[in-house]
Formats: sequence, structure tokens, C-alpha cells
Amino acid sequence: MRRSRAEWSRQIALWRKSGLTARQYATQAGLNAGTLKYWKYALGREARGGSGTKANLPLIEVRSSVRGYDGFEVELSGGRSVRVPVTFDEEALRRLLAVLEVAS
Repeated sequence: MRRSRAEWSRQIALWRKSGLTARQYATQAGLNAGTLKYWKYALGREARGGSGTKANLPLIEVRSSVRGYDGFEVELSGGRSVRVPVTFDEEALRRLLAVLEVAS
């Protein structure tokens, strides 16, 4: 199920108020913990004036890709996808997505 930016913003606000870990909140809300953390990062970056998903990443959808996998999958235009662990290196992911965007 795709969720809008506004829905993710609402989920992040509810998570922060809950005092739960990402995994605990995601389990209760029926979300993927990795996706929840990703959107916290992306929306926080936008709020701080940095570039977020809308401007730089060719993001179509972020979803849980493998049962039991605590990360997320970024589907790119052109049918490519990248599995990203929760503990990803921000700069390495940015460079990889830039290369893939040029290649599509």
C-alpha cells in the first residue's frame, strides 16, 4: 500500500509521541520499521532545508521486500530496485542512486 508524504509525516509524529522504538511502533501500526526510519530521515532532511526524496531521489515506492528483512527497498524508475539495510550509509546511498538515475 502506498502512503502519501502527508501520511508518513503523520505516522512519524505519532511515532515520536509514542515513545516506542521504530520496531515497536511499526509492529503496532502495521508498518515496516525500515521504511518508517527512512521517512523520518527524508522528512527531517527536508525540514532542515536539505534535499529530500522529492528533489533528488527517483523514488517510486518504499516497501518491505522480504519477510523478516528489517530494511527497505527503493523502487526506481525503469524497474530497478535497491534493497537498503536500516543501517545504511547516507552518502553511499546518495551516490548509488545518482549513478542509477543517470543510467536509466
